[in-house]
Amino acid sequence: MSDVLYVLEIVVAFGLVIFIHELGHFLAAKWCGVHVRKFAIGFGPPLLKWQPGETEYSLRPIPLGGFVDLAGEHPDVDEEDNPRALWRRPAWQRATVFSAGVVMNAVLALLLFTVAPMVGMQVPSPVIGKVPEGTPAAEAGIQPGDRLVRINGEPVQSFNDVQFEVALGDPGTAYSLVVERPAEGGAAARRIPVTVTSRKREGDIVPLIGIQAQEEPVIAGIMPRSLVDQAGLQGGDHILAVGNSPVETGGELRDALETTPGPVTLKIERDGQTQNLRVDPSDLHVYEHGMDLPVLIRAVDEESPAEEAGIRADDRVVAVDGQRWPTSQALIDAIESTEAGQPIRLTLWRETGGFLWWGGTPTEVEVTARPRIMKDKDRPMLGIRLGLAADAPVQVGHVDPDSPAASAGLRPGDVILALRPPPPPPEKDEAPAETAEPPRWRDAEDWQTALAVIQQAEDRPVHLRVKRGEKTLTAILTPKAVPQDRLTFDGAGFRPRYVPLPRIANPLTAAKRSIRQTRVWFKRAYGNLAQILLGNIGPKALGGPVAIVHISHSLASRGVGTFIHFWGMISVFLAVVNFLPVPPFDGGHVLFVLIEKIKGGPVSMKVRGAVWGASWIAVLTLFVFITWQDISRLIEAW
Repeated sequence: MSDVLYVLEIVVAFGLVIFIHELGHFLAAKWCGVHVRKFAIGFGPPLLKWQPGETEYSLRPIPLGGFVDLAGEHPDVDEEDNPRALWRRPAWQRATVFSAGVVMNAVLALLLFTVAPMVGMQVPSPVIGKVPEGTPAAEAGIQPGDRLVRINGEPVQSFNDVQFEVALGDPGTAYSLVVERPAEGGAAARRIPVTVTSRKREGDIVPLIGIQAQEEPVIAGIMPRSLVDQAGLQGGDHILAVGNSPVETGGELRDALETTPGPVTLKIERDGQTQNLRVDPSDLHVYEHGMDLPVLIRAVDEESPAEEAGIRADDRVVAVDGQRWPTSQALIDAIESTEAGQPIRLTLWRETGGFLWWGGTPTEVEVTARPRIMKDKDRPMLGIRLGLAADAPVQVGHVDPDSPAASAGLRPGDVILALRPPPPPPEKDEAPAETAEPPRWRDAEDWQTALAVIQQAEDRPVHLRVKRGEKTLTAILTPKAVPQDRLTFDGAGFRPRYVPLPRIANPLTAAKRSIRQTRVWFKRAYGNLAQILLGNIGPKALGGPVAIVHISHSLASRGVGTFIHFWGMISVFLAVVNFLPVPPFDGGHVLFVLIEKIKGGPVSMKVRGAVWGASWIAVLTLFVFITWQDISRLIEAW
């Protein structure tokens, strides 16, 4: 039932921000004397319509906004002789009509930002959950558990306050932070000033300082056949305690499990009901296959030995000093064992000529790098961040001796093209069907899909189609079941931890806060836009309607105020996007009005049509790309 209410909230919110936008155009057009033919609430065929004067008003069944039909909005095809047509009005009136939707979205944001703290809202906790080694925050001495208090003198109420400030700044910007660090033994917490400089490595979407938000022990997603899945836990489960020990964060949950070998009882809340779930790790199995994913260069530091040697983000490591297809640890050991300034040889696997599925070809590239002692480090480094090559092509990295992969004849560097899972096991007391059609081959789109097939096979054989050099081979891989001695939450993701903000009862106080919030979010929106244009934010950071719906659904459970505040942000971003000086946005209309004013006459219909046609194609292409990216992210998370 709650999901139904959340969907209704999202529909109403979408409809409100679009309707308010169109209402702005309608009111401005009426004020300027433009002939408004239709004003509709919703889309689709009219359910109810009335026309008290020259304008037809209607209610329509799809409640996702509305539209306004203005005479003369398109002068090449519309209302050439109507003296009240929009294109016949003075330039300032046309600009007013086109800009009014953006203004109304800004007004709506002010209203929503006023209401949200009065209703009561939650924000991501300003307490730091993780500080990965080697990040600017770790180098500055910031620790997990520190509470963010101020950034550049401004108070911090939410983890996002710092996250957005850093993301919208330039790489290399120094930030003055004040953190509050809990003291042991019940002593008062200490406030510690630190200075941390943001960093953007090759491959990063935005500048970072390397802090991660504190998580709450609520499962956001589970990988199929992971230990968490086998234990019977589900997405949305809230783990309240491990045995008799309550847990309030994801970190506390992991720490409690780390010190609890053998059977464990989890107290969980599921669908509003509290229950105990007993898990015996000896009943759980990891199905080992013996293959490591290739080591991937995720990012390269600027002015580092790696950059000087020509190492790039997305390179795969084929060999280090002749050792073929090393593990991440083997590569790290090789780098750290090389004296500073001495050469280390790397063989890299790099795509050239485009993506592989669009005609690109893999090339092995030889480079020589010279590690050196980096800032605040005591060992030689190259200035790279490592990861695992999980995207296509599905390539085998290191193969463990005496493993199922070795027994199947798989070798490092092999590319898995397709997998055929085993037939499903028969039901209890049921004989296998002799005439059953074998399962179909499945393309190995990435390592996640390949591992899902292997894990779901458990200890039954999986057929593989493998490319080795110019040959295509077939192999049979039979995973090996390995019992576990403790439960871990590897393969599960947690939600960020939210905390309530103090409610504001005084409307004037809330309105003052709203003005500040609106100004901040417009600054952030235009800052995002500037970073995108400068190339500091990549396309992977963009989100569209699918992402908005997904985030809205997750925030709806945080309360009405949190949901309202999020849609205030959306209203701001809608205003900024709509005022871009690019057709078909409202800002594109205003741009043509300004050009006409400057040149002393209208832009020719031929030029106008060409510009608008090209712009529509570009915008629709971008929309399709962002929507596909949003869907892909959801599929990966699921």
